[in-house]
Amino acid sequence: ITLFVDEVDKTADIAGAINTILINPDRTLKGYNTDVLGFQKAIPTDFKVEGKCAGILGTGGAAHAAVVGLAEKGIKFVRFYTRNIPNSLELLNYLRRMYPEIQFDAFQIEHIRDLSMVDILVNATPIGMLSHSADMTPVEKDVLSTLPKDALVYDIIYNPRKTIFLKLAESLGYKTVNGIDMFIGQAVAAEEIWTGQTPNADTMKIAILENL
Repeated sequence: ITLFVDEVDKTADIAGAINTILINPDRTLKGYNTDVLGFQKAIPTDFKVEGKCAGILGTGGAAHAAVVGLAEKGIKFVRFYTRNIPNSLELLNYLRRMYPEIQFDAFQIEHIRDLSMVDILVNATPIGMLSHSADMTPVEKDVLSTLPKDALVYDIIYNPRKTIFLKLAESLGYKTVNGIDMFIGQAVAAEEIWTGQTPNADTMKIAILENL
């Protein structure tokens, strides 16, 4: 769709995808990626991303939105955990060019043993999704327990409302964010782009919870 717009927002350009288009008064078109904005909006205001280390599970499209959202907020280190490291090298090299001030690394997801250096852990895989693998978690409890005590655990999945991954994190005392907040955040961002007004996120959340 980027072939048909006149301008692409910086973060959407880096993420490599747009999902929202603004029609300007002069009929020109600008593309945005509200998944990036939604991911950012869901991060608690009392959690400071700047200078921290992120662990991102997966390297697909959702991971792209997450890493751009974190990079724009000042993350310092990003550790991707993936099933196929060779396939992720192109993404890593691209991100290194876009964000030379950030250190990017990739590790085998099956071999995670220690997360003590990770301040925010993001599940950007479909593991834990309803009708896909709802009875599974991308990271087991004993590995999750190696996170620092003030770490944030973030799952982009919004159905079920609370994945096993998040339940395990909460049982260990970690602050968590589920995909519903990101889902609402991207919808809020779209409304702001289109209308210049911020809708009531609480009303949106009630509607989502009633229909899940």
